[in-house]
Amino acid sequence: MIPRYDWWYDWIVASDYAKVSVSLPVGLLERARERVGSRGLSRYVAQAMEAQERSDALRDWLAGQDAEHGPIPEGILQEVRDQWLGNADG
Repeated sequence: MIPRYDWWYDWIVASDYAKVSVSLPVGLLERARERVGSRGLSRYVAQAMEAQERSDALRDWLAGQDAEHGPIPEGILQEVRDQWLGNADG
């Protein structure tokens, strides 16, 4: 079955997007296309960029907290690691 081309949908959707050219490692691009198909590649890349933006924002916030309040003491970090991994003695 050949998908129907909907120019109205493409025009509306494309109005909020910009085309860019990026260089990607061939193997990475092939794996992404295998996962999502060539028509899903833009969405896949956009979602990956969104996830990276959230990660960067969290790192920036955590760095700000460290700058304002100081780093978390190592003893507390180890206690949390032990509890998280189920290695706590208590």
